[in-house]
Amino acid sequence: QGQRPCPTLNGGWTYFEGSCYFRSATPSTWETARGFCSALGTRLLEVDSPEERTFLRASSWLGITDKEVEGTWKRADGTILPKGHSSWHRDEPNGGQQENCAVVRVDGTWFDYPCTSQLPWVCKGQP
Repeated sequence: QGQRPCPTLNGGWTYFEGSCYFRSATPSTWETARGFCSALGTRLLEVDSPEERTFLRASSWLGITDKEVEGTWKRADGTILPKGHSSWHRDEPNGGQQENCAVVRVDGTWFDYPCTSQLPWVCKGQP
């Protein structure tokens, strides 16, 4: 089975389990990262499996936010994450209205952060 190639934009693409990932070279705000991914026809990273978490091994913005309703975390497609989602670090999310965007850390746990922070990011899309 040959792997379908990912775009070669800036050589920043990697392929894993049927998806293409673009890792940013420079940190940016959550909105800037989301806009860049959208322009590429991809989404800001949503970690869906333990294998994917292990593959990434990097801190990155996640494509989930509770900007609309405090405490209700949603994916880009509007799917609401269940309360007590197991990927949150113990005692997270804890930032209230000051921290409405999510980050995955190197160890795979999630934290909420201010959306205006400058952080690394990864886009995820289909080949």
